[in-house]
Amino acid sequence: MTSDSTVVPLRLLGAVDDPLTAILRSGARRLLAEAVEAEAEAFLAEMRDCASGGRARAAGAARPRPGAAGADRDRPGAGAAGEAA
Repeated sequence: MTSDSTVVPLRLLGAVDDPLTAILRSGARRLLAEAVEAEAEAFLAEMRDCASGGRARAAGAARPRPGAAGADRDRPGAGAAGEAA
């Protein structure tokens, strides 16, 4: 094209304009893949525990343990505010 042309070149959707964008995209893809793999491993480990420990163990894992932050917050009369009342 000449310098006096008013035609604007179109970019392809997947085209990368600069090396920094390419590096950021590849890093984001890698991090996303690692996160998906970690979630899959955690899910499979939980399912293995459920299969080996039965339903009672799986149901107990979903409840907050006593003394955990916020575990007794919804129970009336629990905690420092309930003791003072």
